[in-house]
Amino acid sequence: MKGLELKEIRKKLGLTQKEFAEMLKVNARTIQKWENGEVEIHENNAFMIKERTKGAIDNNININQSNQSGDNIIGEAKKQELALKDKEIELLKKEVELLNRELELLKGE
Repeated sequence: MKGLELKEIRKKLGLTQKEFAEMLKVNARTIQKWENGEVEIHENNAFMIKERTKGAIDNNININQSNQSGDNIIGEAKKQELALKDKEIELLKKEVELLNRELELLKGE
């Protein structure tokens, strides 16, 4: 496991280095050194990282996908709401035109 891979895992989880360190039960400086390539991640640590993050990454990906689906639904609902408001505005404009015509007719009588 390389430092960039570790950073990618941490980012997928949406954690700071400090939070990630707490999750892995290591010092935050250790995470920083691993990510920057200052210190090599030993095999036993790489195994431990994969074991402790395996379920969390799957859960986080599912949460992100759910959020995206929810965002899409909300986005579509907002589009439909705007379309209805546009139609309502057009109807109100036509109503105003009709009322203005009626007013002019009444003035002419």
